Amino acid sequence: MAFNGFAPDFVHRSIPAPDLTIEQVVEVGVTFAHEALKAHVNAFSEIRRTDR
Repeated sequence: MAFNGFAPDFVHRSIPAPDLTIEQVVEVGVTFAHEALKAHVNAFSEIRRTDR
């Protein structure tokens, strides 16, 4: 059964990244999380502005 449209094995997928350090992988993950939050806040702000 899918969770919010994601494949059930979503968190188990991985790709090889032999040239990256753990620190680089964590930095990319944090960057993507911040960008996703900013996009969410911006989208939510747009919805709230049009609801008035």
